[in-house]
Amino acid sequence: MTRSVEGARFVTYRTFPPELYEKFLRTYVTPFSPDGTPDVIDLGCGSGGMLEQLLGLYPKSSVIGVDISPQAIDACRQRPALHDGRARLVQEDMMGLVLRPDYKGRFGLVTSYSVLHIVPGPTPPKFHLLRYLTRPGAIVAVDALPRVPWNAFLFVVLKILFRLRIATLAIRVLGPFVAPNMPKDYIKELSRLDYMKFFRVSDFLDLGYLETEEFRAAFELLRFDIKPQDGFFTGRKARFVLRRKG
Repeated sequence: MTRSVEGARFVTYRTFPPELYEKFLRTYVTPFSPDGTPDVIDLGCGSGGMLEQLLGLYPKSSVIGVDISPQAIDACRQRPALHDGRARLVQEDMMGLVLRPDYKGRFGLVTSYSVLHIVPGPTPPKFHLLRYLTRPGAIVAVDALPRVPWNAFLFVVLKILFRLRIATLAIRVLGPFVAPNMPKDYIKELSRLDYMKFFRVSDFLDLGYLETEEFRAAFELLRFDIKPQDGFFTGRKARFVLRRKG
């Protein structure tokens, strides 16, 4: 087990605001993904908020949620909407999915929200996974922290706060001021999570990969944005939509 996922293995956001998923899907998924997508997979499904939204958006599709955390999978099972026969939950390290031949080229839509930067390792294998899972013409919608200078600085500061054992206090005190629209329960829960101290900027997405021939051979970039992080921290998020080439 590498440091980056040591804490994440037992983490889930039970109070993650659903409107964040709604906005992401409205902007980066539904304009690009046609109705009737045959198979959908959410990588890093957490407590199932995205899965619930996807089941509603695609009533004819099967939806799979994958997460490394057993607590996340248990939280998903507590959602009545996920008792739909079209939903399936898989507790697994997402990078291990490349060893599953039944997943190769299967999915017409892949989503991943605020997860790929936690997955340890360089950027190319993460895109190899996205290519492995998708069929030609499939849509991939991603939200993740990119490897940019501001994020590197921010998470150095965060690690220092954890090392000084004041990160929990800082999050609880500053949360209502820097994220006034976030629920109090979310801020309280966030302050108890220590997996962020394992973050490594080297695991964040290298946006330079989007300029490589390897990427261009596999995907068409349909939309790309850099946005302020929509949570407690003021990091920068990369949000993009890809179409899998044939």
